[in-house]
Amino acid sequence: MIDPKKIRIDELPKKLVDGALGAHNKEVFMFTLMSGNQLDSFAATPRTMKSIYEWMKGQVESYEQKHGVIEISRGLTSPIQPSDLSKDE
Repeated sequence: MIDPKKIRIDELPKKLVDGALGAHNKEVFMFTLMSGNQLDSFAATPRTMKSIYEWMKGQVESYEQKHGVIEISRGLTSPIQPSDLSKDE
């Protein structure tokens, strides 16, 4: 098992997530994170999903306290696309 105290999150590879979708039944939550045209699918127990939710909620609340309320609109394309990452500035 990975020791979370030894993880350097700033050194891990990252994908920009620009959408998510999912579903659940009594036993499991299923969700997919979208990054451009790539999909990464996951399954989690209700207990694990609740802990992810609580962590994410805390992260968003902390962000909004520091930077202001995040306004969201459905159906908008991410302003950063994979093709933008290869452009020279």
